[in-house]
Amino acid sequence: MFKRFQWILILQVLLLALLVSCNGTIEEEEKLKVMATTPLLEDWVNNVAEGRVSVESIIPYGTDPHSYQPGAKDVSRIVSADTIFSVGLGYEEQWLKKLLENNSDLTNRSLGESVSPIKMSGEHDGHGHGHGHDHGDSGLDPHFWFDPTRVAMAVDAIATHLSEIDPMSQDYYQSNASEYKAQLMDLNNQIKDEISAIPEQNRVIITGHDSLGYLEGQYGIESLQPIVSSVTSETGLSPDDLIKAVKFIKKHNVKVIFLESTQSDKYAKTVANETGINVASGLNVETLDDANGNYIDFMKDNIGVIVSNLSYAGHGTEHDVPHEAPHDDHEGHDDHEEHDEHEGHDDHEEHDEHEEHDEHEEHDDHKEHDEHEEHDEHEEHDDHKEHDEH
Repeated sequence: MFKRFQWILILQVLLLALLVSCNGTIEEEEKLKVMATTPLLEDWVNNVAEGRVSVESIIPYGTDPHSYQPGAKDVSRIVSADTIFSVGLGYEEQWLKKLLENNSDLTNRSLGESVSPIKMSGEHDGHGHGHGHDHGDSGLDPHFWFDPTRVAMAVDAIATHLSEIDPMSQDYYQSNASEYKAQLMDLNNQIKDEISAIPEQNRVIITGHDSLGYLEGQYGIESLQPIVSSVTSETGLSPDDLIKAVKFIKKHNVKVIFLESTQSDKYAKTVANETGINVASGLNVETLDDANGNYIDFMKDNIGVIVSNLSYAGHGTEHDVPHEAPHDDHEGHDDHEEHDEHEGHDDHEEHDEHEEHDEHEEHDDHKEHDEHEEHDEHEEHDDHKEHDEH
């Protein structure tokens, strides 16, 4: 009787294993409970596990990871997990480190350690250095998801870790990881093709905080240090800040400032008004907006914003005067009196701090605008001659 019971038990286990191998799913209560720190990581784990584990993002969808702090309910969810996947590289430094220290049974797999991370660029070599984004002191850039080839490395790390805690499903995880990595390589090739259409002189990018560094090494888009990232609503934009920003933009031939969806455009627009560059919004560099989103679409949307703005910037010319470029669309505006400050900077005595605008020194008498022939850019734009008397 006992042997018969043993055989029945063995057959049940084999049947369960067969069902799992056929459809990749098991009952919810039997699944491993996995937590991912952000929605992007949750999507990667789901692509590897495909129903074999229960996956949940710690940071809610649409929430800026920089401002997240777990509450009591969040802590309760986290500590009950079988394992955690995190970005690492100081990205969750504000809260995860303390949580792990207080709960020694928690296991955490930091994916950033597996992707050959790059150093933070520019003078802002770590989040928390002047703009409120504390990513620890690693000095390494955690935003590796802007390089799909590095995401493929993270996917390998996910598959390996899941195989270690669930060895019976190793083949399943590895197979799914291979299929997803093929999609990531297709994405990488698509991004290369789209970026190759951007005029080479326009492949320069500035954002509100240092987050797009991985685009440089992989796709040749130079990612410059943020120029207004240290400005807060309390301090405001000082004349010094403005002068430095103007000089920096002219030096590097920047055509566009990209704003993230969570950032205010107040100070970026002030800089744009003084330099004539465009302000582009719509970037979502940190997270997915809702549970219907996924990493591949996230990347396609962001690259679309970048390509469309850099391709158009400066109308593809190399010699546009920065403060004139965005006002070309005023060709049909008869009432240019409202735009005098952009066309000739009539009141230069109020802008002493802009001594770097040497091209205006020969235009002391801008009240009548009689001598626009000295502006090389207007000699190339015959359609602007009809506005010389504004």
